[in-house]
Amino acid sequence: RQLKDFKEGGFGGAFLHSRTGLLTEFLSEDWFDAMDASVKACEDFGLEAWFYDEDKWPSGYAGGKVPLVSEDYRSKTLFRLAKADPIPPRSEILKEDKNWRYVCYQVAMGQAWFNGTCWVDLLNPDTVKTFIDFAYKPYVERYKKQLGKTAMGMFMDEATVCPRSSEVPYNKGAVSYSPIIRTDFKAQHGYDIFDHIESLFEQVGDWRKIRLDYYRTVSRRFEESYSKQIGQYCSD
Repeated sequence: RQLKDFKEGGFGGAFLHSRTGLLTEFLSEDWFDAMDASVKACEDFGLEAWFYDEDKWPSGYAGGKVPLVSEDYRSKTLFRLAKADPIPPRSEILKEDKNWRYVCYQVAMGQAWFNGTCWVDLLNPDTVKTFIDFAYKPYVERYKKQLGKTAMGMFMDEATVCPRSSEVPYNKGAVSYSPIIRTDFKAQHGYDIFDHIESLFEQVGDWRKIRLDYYRTVSRRFEESYSKQIGQYCSD
C-alpha cells in the first residue's frame, strides 16, 4: 500500500531499509523475503528500489555482524591519560612520559544501539571488506537480474572515524586512531608520530604541522579504506 501511495504521489522510487524497533533480524532470510516483496512491488508499480547498507546508522557495522568477526575490526581511540589514572580495559600503552600515558583503547561490546556489539574501525581496510561482504554482496547476488532496472543501488549514512568510548572521559584527550595510522603516517611524512605524540594533545613542539600531518593521514586512510573501497566495489 505504501509503495502504491508513493507511485500515486509522484515519487520515482523508495529506499528499502530498517528503522529503530526492527523485529525482523537484519540481513536474515526473513529480511530478504521482505526485500523480495518490496522489490517486486516496486517493479510492478514502475518504481526504483534503492537499498540501505545498514541497520539504523551509521553505516559500517552491518547490524552488529562485523565486530563479531574479529577484535581487530572494533573501533579504536587514542587517549592521553594521567599516570594516576587506571588503564582502561582492552587498552594498549603506546607510549608514556613523566606525566602521561598514551593508550590505544578498544571500545566495549554490549552496546544496545549496535545490537549488542560495538562500533567498528573503518580505518582498517579489512573491516570495510568484511562490511562489504555482509551488507553489499548479498543484495548484488540476490538482485543481479534487476540491477540497473528496478534495483538501482545503495546509499550509506554518516560513516565516521570519530573517537568512541563508554568507559573513558573524552576530556582526558581523545584522538581518532587505528594501528594502521602509525605505519601510514611514517610512510607519508617521513617521521614517527609516536616521537611527537604529545603535540596532538597540547601546543608543544611544531604542533600545527604535526596535527596537520596527522589528520591528513587519518583522512587519506579513511578515503582509501572506506570510500574508495566501497566505490570501487560498486563500480565493478
